[in-house]
Amino acid sequence: MSRPKPENRRTQRLDPFVVACTVVQAEHRVRGFLTDLSPRGAKISCQDAAPEDGAEVVIEVRFGRREPLARLPGRVRWSRRPDDTRASFGVVFERPSAEARSLVDSAIEAFRRRAELIS
Repeated sequence: MSRPKPENRRTQRLDPFVVACTVVQAEHRVRGFLTDLSPRGAKISCQDAAPEDGAEVVIEVRFGRREPLARLPGRVRWSRRPDDTRASFGVVFERPSAEARSLVDSAIEAFRRRAELIS
């Protein structure tokens, strides 16, 4: 039985966290899902090819039906295609607006509150 890897991230992440998103790279748009989220970045899963490592992207996501669209600029840190159906990649947020940071923080806090209610 293997031991879990130690957590080396500087900020705590929500995993699993699933919400639909669009990844914009120049004129190319890819639909996918945020599958974990932290104040500093996110993991995205999609059926299309993942952007190259180092690519600049913008993640467009609405964290709730009544929430405004958040546009989160970032850089692809890593990418994988573990099987023939889905790719995944990690994005580090770079210079998000104050409004976008607030939307991420609010989404994380709302998720934590809901998790506390059911635990």
